[in-house]
Amino acid sequence: MARQAPAHAWWAGGILGALLITGCTTAGTPGPTSTSPAATNTSTTGPGPTSATTASTSARGTSATGTETTGAIPAAARVDNVDGSVEFVKFLVAEVNRAYGTPSAAILDAYITPACVGCQDLRGHVSKMEGLGQRTAADTWFVTRATPNTWSPGTATIVLAIHQKRVDFLDPQGRPVTTMADRDQEYFLTLAYDITWRVARWQKA
Repeated sequence: MARQAPAHAWWAGGILGALLITGCTTAGTPGPTSTSPAATNTSTTGPGPTSATTASTSARGTSATGTETTGAIPAAARVDNVDGSVEFVKFLVAEVNRAYGTPSAAILDAYITPACVGCQDLRGHVSKMEGLGQRTAADTWFVTRATPNTWSPGTATIVLAIHQKRVDFLDPQGRPVTTMADRDQEYFLTLAYDITWRVARWQKA
């Protein structure tokens, strides 16, 4: 039986409230005690995209409705069916890692709708780290399960379980300043399809 979107989806700290990012001290420089944004702080902005990101953006196509898409999404993840929605979510997790590792919040823009509830919390945190010049030292999110919940043409819901590996955030000199805590988390994603899939809603499951 398909699961309903949880009524308790929004909680203190938004979708990043459970990441438990901790501070550390290196080379005499204390790191922040917490880098998770508040639940209401969804308008955090950072510097514009790097030249590499700008080049990627210019390579995107445009659908008949004017919605941008990107050729970087694997063909299997661009199909409007159950398997396509699952493949898209797996690809999205890899792009979250790339956004944190670059760092560049603009990387996520091709994969989320402008009005996505919950997505801006994630994007805002990447943007904050980008503004601080801090990137992850390695991938931190790993898919443990991506289970299709519902699908109909143009929309799908997926239950996404991830393992978040303990990874350092590095400053521009390569020194660790904060740490992403090791933990497991489950999310409920609502997807919308227009040429390719995008996340329309991101909730805690």
